[in-house]
Amino acid sequence: MVLLHGRLRVGIYEGRELWSSDRSLRERCVQSCLSSLVIDPYVTVRLGLKRIVKTATIQNTDTPEWGLDESYDLANDVSKLVVHVKANSSAMCIRLSPHKSLGYIKVDAEELVAGKALSGWLPLQGRTRLSREKNRGQLRLLIKFTPLADLQVNDPHVMPCYWPVRHGCRVTLYQDAHTPKGSLAPSAFESQGLAVPETVSAWTDIYQAISDARHVIYIMGWSVWVDVVMIREGDQAVAMPLGQLLLKKADEGVRVNLLVWDEVLSTDLPFFHSTGLMDTKDEQLRDFFKNTKVNTAIVPRVADDTAKNSIAGASVSGLFTHHSKAVVVDADADGTKRRLVAFVGGLDLTYGRYDTPSHDLFQTLRTTHSEDFHNACFNVTKENGPREPWHDIHCRLDGGIARDVAEYIEERWRGQASQKLQDALVDLDDAAVYVPGSFSTKDKNTWSAQMFRSCDERSAHMNVERGGLVTKKGRLIDKSIQRAYVHHIRRAQRFIYIENQYFLGSSHEWVHDRHKDAQHLVPLELVLKIEDKIRRKERFAVYVTIPLWSEGPAADKATQEVIFWQYRTIEMMYSRVHEALKEAGSTAKATDYLNFFCLGNREAVAPGGDSNVVEGEGAASTPDEVLLAKTRRHQIYVHSKMMIVDDEVILLGSANVNERSMNGARDTEAAVGAYQPHHMLKRTDEGELDGHTAQVYPNGDVAAFRKSLWIEHTSVMPDVFRDPASLACVHRMRELGEEGWQEFVGEEVVTMKHHLMLYPYVLEEDGEVEPRIKYFPDTQGTIKGDDSILLPNLLTA
Repeated sequence: MVLLHGRLRVGIYEGRELWSSDRSLRERCVQSCLSSLVIDPYVTVRLGLKRIVKTATIQNTDTPEWGLDESYDLANDVSKLVVHVKANSSAMCIRLSPHKSLGYIKVDAEELVAGKALSGWLPLQGRTRLSREKNRGQLRLLIKFTPLADLQVNDPHVMPCYWPVRHGCRVTLYQDAHTPKGSLAPSAFESQGLAVPETVSAWTDIYQAISDARHVIYIMGWSVWVDVVMIREGDQAVAMPLGQLLLKKADEGVRVNLLVWDEVLSTDLPFFHSTGLMDTKDEQLRDFFKNTKVNTAIVPRVADDTAKNSIAGASVSGLFTHHSKAVVVDADADGTKRRLVAFVGGLDLTYGRYDTPSHDLFQTLRTTHSEDFHNACFNVTKENGPREPWHDIHCRLDGGIARDVAEYIEERWRGQASQKLQDALVDLDDAAVYVPGSFSTKDKNTWSAQMFRSCDERSAHMNVERGGLVTKKGRLIDKSIQRAYVHHIRRAQRFIYIENQYFLGSSHEWVHDRHKDAQHLVPLELVLKIEDKIRRKERFAVYVTIPLWSEGPAADKATQEVIFWQYRTIEMMYSRVHEALKEAGSTAKATDYLNFFCLGNREAVAPGGDSNVVEGEGAASTPDEVLLAKTRRHQIYVHSKMMIVDDEVILLGSANVNERSMNGARDTEAAVGAYQPHHMLKRTDEGELDGHTAQVYPNGDVAAFRKSLWIEHTSVMPDVFRDPASLACVHRMRELGEEGWQEFVGEEVVTMKHHLMLYPYVLEEDGEVEPRIKYFPDTQGTIKGDDSILLPNLLTA
């Protein structure tokens, strides 16, 4: 076994004599009996469990032409690469052959690492010694591996990619849906020499941008709730629900297009009503805008003719979602023309998302959340609570990047909106109306930004001439979000900070329970970066903040399986870091390099009782309400989808760190990568750090945002936070996390000083990971999780 860590170029061009060549006795008998026998060949390329290529099936020929030439990021411990030619045949007898195999080409991974490339016409071989001696046809291909050391990863521009980097942009970063004035600690900004913003509120800015639009409003979402009130402080008296606002803008002549996921299990028929499994309010949205000027395309994930059968096709709609969250509107450019502005991130415009950095449990039940109560983790009511606190991250994009976001929505619209809605798109390239919106690149606070997505052509019309696309079964796929994560992890020098709703993957490298359904590379790339830094004797730190458990009852089968996959992922990561330290002869701990956190809140009852909770008649009635009225605690649900690298680059959007989001052919996603060219790490031409730590750290908005998040979570700003890679910073974060955990689980109910908690795993001396306690607090859900034999891995991975 050797590690293939880098990029693999695969060319599968054409085949010849795949069936008419020298075959086995059985196959020759079939040939003589069925003169009209034809085959439908296709090719797969595998590295161990990981299938990286599956070509289109070419019908009725043994001289197929595929013309595939693509590149793939790799991080695989394997012994061989296997190119396998198979056949979907119109002659049933072919199916008697093992795996419908026509032949193989195998190459040792060691030869690829040594620089060997396969090119030209190569003969296919069979499984047995006798079959290997026969002529089984040839395949014209190209296989070439480029190790990471030879790749150009120093540039923040992700290549190849469907969209290029757009320079001269402006980016506004938001933490949580609403950040009241004064709630962001000024020290985070002052330490970077930046002005302290008066207020930075995602939903206020989105509402205002929609209100100010004159020509176009595009909204793409997993869920859009027409009754959501986006402004709840100050100007709330004049703020109308989102649905009413969109009706008003459409009546003013603004083109309003909504592209929203249709959950197939939700229905609103006269004889049957169902909110579906996720209660996305899609049926309410459909009914609300029916016969209005608002254009609504409520669409499911759909299969195509490449599905194996009708069951496999139906599973696409049943298992996967449209998960992107984006808003595009026109805004004033110069008083005469308009420019585009986009909002992208993790926040859906729906119920339960409105929250502030304080993440209240009970205090807002009668006020801010009286008409917007949400708790999917426990069986509680809005009369008694607690509500489920919600932490999220979003951004506003001005400049050329906003046009790229709009183009993604347009391609999705053309791919799935009904025929009668195809003319609803606005010409956003009309120079008489719109200006590109770029700003001066000389401004020290200017941004460069790049658009990424997870999507395939079943959900969008894509331009095959553009770069960055791969194929599966001949179907175009854009998985640039995973490529962006991999690229920026590979170029990281000092630290990585991740907040994400899920954290599971790299299942082909797990210590136990390896499987093929969650093989994206993000967790493994993080570990490989740490291993490299250990060998170099350099400091590096990875911080990951995730929910205490994924949303839903903690003991629920689906929740437990997600937690189980998460446990297997983190077990693999710590095991590899532990082994790397042993091999280096280091006395350091794996937690000096890699740490996992979660967020929680607890509210003690004020003297005189809690006026926000019903007492006497109507008091706590469900078992969960009785229990939580005593413990007064709840996890803060981390819904963020963000990675910060070295305080210079930020990736954020709708994509989770799981296979659903990273695969490209499962959930559809949107993300953006952004950095400030005048606030980057100082590097040598080789990409190494140039100067001492204090000199090289960036001094821009990304650094300030990371510190602002840490202040929200910890309520402090010690000097060690300036250098997240330092051991002192790691130890301080762990101390704060331990303090938070003790306050959260303690017998005495106290108002927590801060929200950060160590995730309840314990790393043993031998590198094994064990749960700190058996069950999540106030639940019967195990911290280790459990593999369900009933649920498909595709659903939970």
